[in-house]
Amino acid sequence: MHIQQFYNDLTKNGRVDKTGGLSAKTIRNIHVAFRRALEQAVNDDLLMKNPIRGVSLPRQDKPVKEILTPEQQKSLEKQCLDHPWGNGIL
Repeated sequence: MHIQQFYNDLTKNGRVDKTGGLSAKTIRNIHVAFRRALEQAVNDDLLMKNPIRGVSLPRQDKPVKEILTPEQQKSLEKQCLDHPWGNGIL
């Protein structure tokens, strides 16, 4: 319960500058480190079970991928012709 409350608070007010919450990705990174530490405590017989199991993490939105239009692709190809890195970009 306390861990879930901690994650919920990070989602709403986790930023150091107090301007909002942390991203879902950042909270997941914290979760991984926290889970490993608690799992080690279980392995060392300091805890009977890992209390982090069953905690709900915020959903991570998949980034929107933008695809070049045919016109944009042609423009890019033209601009790459004379550029030293043109072949690498294409």
